Amino acid sequence: MKKQSTIWTVVILAVIIIAIIFVVRSHMAPGPGGAASMINGNNSASVSPTETTKLSSSLSKFQNEELGFSVNYPTSWQIESAPAGATFIIPDQFPETTIGTLEASIQVIPGTCAFPPVVSVKDKGQLNVGSLTFDTMTIQNSVQGRGYFDHFYSLQNGNVCYMFLLDSVTLNPTTKGFSSSDVPKITANNQSHISDADAAFNDVVKSFTFVAPPAGEPETSYHPTATSTGK
Repeated sequence: MKKQSTIWTVVILAVIIIAIIFVVRSHMAPGPGGAASMINGNNSASVSPTETTKLSSSLSKFQNEELGFSVNYPTSWQIESAPAGATFIIPDQFPETTIGTLEASIQVIPGTCAFPPVVSVKDKGQLNVGSLTFDTMTIQNSVQGRGYFDHFYSLQNGNVCYMFLLDSVTLNPTTKGFSSSDVPKITANNQSHISDADAAFNDVVKSFTFVAPPAGEPETSYHPTATSTGK
């Protein structure tokens, strides 16, 4: 009897083991995409490339009804609102740069638009966006080891000027502890980062739209106290 009981125990254990193997294999079997889909992770829970967006492509909206305008700007930019507009602090995307200042601003100024009188003008022109025409000016120079790049846009609306400015200042890499062999790389990082910021700010300007001010305060009669900035 003891021998027979042992045999039955072995048989039952064997059946249990076979059942477990069958269940495990059934769960591991590849789906419609075959074995390759399991190896590459191409299952229904995966995220397609179209669902993945870069941080820089995420936009937020700034709107000020009293000043009469709204714009879209990169969400990664830090915004500081002011009575006469807004300033955007642009984060550094490279681990190694010598950018001391990189920011953009929008100022609403009573009166006629006028760019600052400078001699280092790189170019002037106009930007047409729908029915709006922005005057533009770029200045670029270097003074005592500091590189300056500024891009201005202005839009006249009645007796109010909307002034846009991208402002950047870069420092000489050798004055920040980098060796002479690092200068080309640091300079390229500086230029690439400023160029990307300039292109993004151009999109901010293109997104500009007028919005209705509060009742009884038409935008052409609003007179903020702040003045524009420039070199």
